Amino acid sequence: MTIDSAFAINARGVLSVTVKYATDTSVIRARMEAPVSQIKGVAYDLYLILEYTDEVVTMFYSESEGSELKETGKSHLFHIGEPKKGGSDKQEKLQKALDNLLNYYH
Repeated sequence: MTIDSAFAINARGVLSVTVKYATDTSVIRARMEAPVSQIKGVAYDLYLILEYTDEVVTMFYSESEGSELKETGKSHLFHIGEPKKGGSDKQEKLQKALDNLLNYYH
């Protein structure tokens, strides 16, 4: 997995990221968008995850690198990146940083 477009928060307060996944035969692109103001918390499993109370995370998908991203559904989880060693130890710091960010968006 590689990041195709950087994590960004637009003027409406929507967090987004686009990633690429390489398979044996193609490159698949996926994008997630969700409002920062509705983040409920931070979790850590196989990915770092932003949790939402409602299904407000919009997911987009394309079958190939050059094709248009199409909306594929909604979720209450925003998966971020691949896990790093010791990443779960940083969950508390990330939650505090998120709490500070949410003060700005509420």
